[in-house]
Amino acid sequence: MLSYTITGSLNLPPLIFLHGFLGGKEDWEEVIAELKEDYCCYAFDLPGHGSSPFEEHLLESLFLSFCSLKLLPCPVIGYSMGGRLALFLKEYFTEQFKGIVLLGAHPGLNEAVEKKFRWHQDLNWSSMLETQPFDAFLEAWYEQPLFVSLKKQPELYNKIIERRRKQNPLYLASILRNFSLSLQPVLKQFHPDTLFLYGEEDLKFADLYQNHLPKTVKKEEINGGHALLLENPKGVAKKIKEFL
Repeated sequence: MLSYTITGSLNLPPLIFLHGFLGGKEDWEEVIAELKEDYCCYAFDLPGHGSSPFEEHLLESLFLSFCSLKLLPCPVIGYSMGGRLALFLKEYFTEQFKGIVLLGAHPGLNEAVEKKFRWHQDLNWSSMLETQPFDAFLEAWYEQPLFVSLKKQPELYNKIIERRRKQNPLYLASILRNFSLSLQPVLKQFHPDTLFLYGEEDLKFADLYQNHLPKTVKKEEINGGHALLLENPKGVAKKIKEFL
């Protein structure tokens, strides 16, 4: 069983929350604070993160945990890697997930050259996790353009770094190799009960969602950058309420 928290009355409809790579269930606290009067919110530590044991089969671990808690069918909210997992959960267990809201989740790589480049990137990150001090990895990871807006908020950024230091770098290295975006199939179509959210300062995903997703797919922009759940939790919660 994966580690999780419950916030809100058990009599309310359930919502599942999945964080991103390096993250933890506590990343959703401020979003959940805005939703707990309407939903019973279950935030999970993904396998190999926080207090959850490492598992090679991420989707299976998640689905079995949801079934053990008798949460399904219900919506799932996912950020980044957690959103990618949510996409596959919806694809493979369509009737079990009423809707999905994705924050900065990649829909998949189409070109072989993109996949090759991403694979080498993930191998380099994995090697750094295994051979370098963890603080050096964290500093390099958050130097990526995706996190420019997060670093504009030093207090929030420092808080997040302190959280990340609690992770196990060897587990993270294995997850990057086993769940690299380069190894994942591309989804050609998306269910109508799917919403893609992106931050106005997240230029990469703004372009990805506006120009590379089918026009029929629901997508919305809100204030913030890539780490929307941390940078604009109230805005995220508002969009979740509206969509559900």
